[in-house]
Amino acid sequence: MASDFVGHRMSRGDDGSYLVEGNLNGHAGSFRVSTVGYNVIDTTFAASKKIPTGPIVDSFDGPKGAQGSVYLSKAQVSIAIEGQPTAPAQPSMWDEVAYGSGKTKTRESVTLGADFMLANRAVLDFGTATLFLPRM
Repeated sequence: MASDFVGHRMSRGDDGSYLVEGNLNGHAGSFRVSTVGYNVIDTTFAASKKIPTGPIVDSFDGPKGAQGSVYLSKAQVSIAIEGQPTAPAQPSMWDEVAYGSGKTKTRESVTLGADFMLANRAVLDFGTATLFLPRM
């Protein structure tokens, strides 16, 4: 069974979150791994990579009082983790810096949420900081 999965090393971000290196529509970034959130593309990253936003589907209220719009990506995006293709996704998009404290100068460009983990039958081993994805 172990040969049916590929292990991807997760690192720790400044805020303690787990990160993996990946590509979204061919654009590299550090992707936050979340088991409780859902798939999100930061709007600044999306604009810089010409990934179009679709309709407004919600709004957010950040923990420090920031408010903003949540968009759906206009189309599905392709995601690869360290070169390994995964199931396509149609993530939400919002300004992650505005959502947080607003003081952070760096941001993770993409959050891989629980919907990514389920769609890809991912296994997370936090003890060894490894994200396992099945071979396609």
